[in-house]
Amino acid sequence: ERFPSEKLKNLYCIRQSSSMADSTGVPSSTSAEKVELPRDLKSWFQITENSATIYYKDKNEVFYNDVQETNRDLSIAVIRVYQRILEKEKITRKRRRDGMPSTPTSPRMLSIFEALSATGLRSIRYFNEITNDSGEHLVKQVVANDLDEAAVKAIQRNVVANGLDLSRVVPSHGDANQVMYTSAFNKTFYDVVDLDPYGSAAPFLDAALRVVSHGGILCITCTDLIILCGKEPDTCYNRYGGWPAKTSKITHEVALRLLLNVVERTAVNHKKTVEPLTSLFVDFYIRVFVRVRSSGPSTKLAPARYATAYKCTQCATLDLQHVASTVVKKNGDQRSVPSKATVSPSCEECGGSKTSFGPIYSAPLYDPEFVDSLIEEVEKNKERYKAHDRILTRLRNQRNELRDVPLFYTLDEMARFLKTTTPRRLQVEAAIHNHGYRVSGSHTCSSALKTDAPASLLWDIMKKLISPTPKGLKEGTPPHILFHKPPRHDVNLEISEEERAAYLKEREAPRFLENPNEFWGPGSRAHGGRKKDTPSDNPGAPPAAKDDTIMEEDVSTRNNE
Repeated sequence: ERFPSEKLKNLYCIRQSSSMADSTGVPSSTSAEKVELPRDLKSWFQITENSATIYYKDKNEVFYNDVQETNRDLSIAVIRVYQRILEKEKITRKRRRDGMPSTPTSPRMLSIFEALSATGLRSIRYFNEITNDSGEHLVKQVVANDLDEAAVKAIQRNVVANGLDLSRVVPSHGDANQVMYTSAFNKTFYDVVDLDPYGSAAPFLDAALRVVSHGGILCITCTDLIILCGKEPDTCYNRYGGWPAKTSKITHEVALRLLLNVVERTAVNHKKTVEPLTSLFVDFYIRVFVRVRSSGPSTKLAPARYATAYKCTQCATLDLQHVASTVVKKNGDQRSVPSKATVSPSCEECGGSKTSFGPIYSAPLYDPEFVDSLIEEVEKNKERYKAHDRILTRLRNQRNELRDVPLFYTLDEMARFLKTTTPRRLQVEAAIHNHGYRVSGSHTCSSALKTDAPASLLWDIMKKLISPTPKGLKEGTPPHILFHKPPRHDVNLEISEEERAAYLKEREAPRFLENPNEFWGPGSRAHGGRKKDTPSDNPGAPPAAKDDTIMEEDVSTRNNE
């Protein structure tokens, strides 16, 4: 009765939780002695995922999605590799200081902040599974935060039920931004900050970049792919500061680059830079891991990593206009200066008009050494990661991607424009290699052709493979203009035996895996035990797909390409 609206009541609760915060900025948690487990806990619903078990009485009490086990397994592997990197850096610093070889006397302990914890499952797994080879815990403290009161009670219950100390896995009740801002104000920073919201992570980026430590990593999930992939371009621009690529197979890579663009643009406001360790499109979401460093001078080079992309509305030819280029001053300092316009208003291949998207992050999406270490970690410890097959498939695909080539073409789109059948990929790749250019696939699309070859060469290869003139090309139309344009390259279609053998070996293992379950996607949002008067309350209905999600394309025929 004190609150005229639910919004004011929530605001009051946020302020109250903030006022109860301790010196670290984390709202006070109930001590282990005060949390009493229900006597009938064993009769509750139980879900066990690797080392953690969560309990719930009502399926709407908190949000849990077993599909995200891949996300959690991947995150644990990333943090374990990251911790070993910190150990090596610690040894290097000590060697430089002491001037002699040395080894650390104690392991490098991690502090982790999970902003939107829900059940606490991820935080419990972080504490239990981020260990060294002897099983010693490497996590000093995990803060598991959530705004929903029912979720915080579930976190407390699950932490105690799993036999953990509430001073090591700390439940926190508060608005995620409020808690992170308070923590940063009190100079309490975290080695790992994990953002895994139901939707967009954009509202939490500024606070997260403030609270992550120098050299720490920021783990970000976004599931609003319908926004990032072009359903509502204005909403995408407002959230991520860039326009999406609509109706194209490059949309998922563009989504990754839009997210990284807004992450770095937010970081430079705090004189920080970000380095992508790995950036992945998985199932129905994107997940990026970036290392954050405080470096004012380095932020001057950030504009050179932004670019606006242009795509022909007819033949889908791509052009990239970098926002800035890097120059070296007389004193040796590097700075970014505005780039001159290099993109023509009409397509040079077919004469069609162009549409733009971005600005996007045009630098590499991953660190090859880190991804190699990540693959090694998962391969050596498959028993730790139930989703190891899906993780390894994605990581191996990404490791084979050309790092310095943003975006890609697809042979089916090119063939559709010329009204012909799709040529064999081996023939196209061989022709590209014969001209001295590189080519690879992409983990975001099974038919991707990522190459540093010019578009003119790709079209000349296509035209040579499909001669004579395809039926249905009307005179004066863009396909007719492009097909009858004089060739600019002497295309060599010869396929060497070495290339054929390498191509077949690359495709021995499945490059994309089918979804293991029928309703493989995001679950319904939790309602905190409140009754939700919607048809999805029907217990016999399948899990509801989120309104803001684009599911991954069908993979049933991918491995036969």
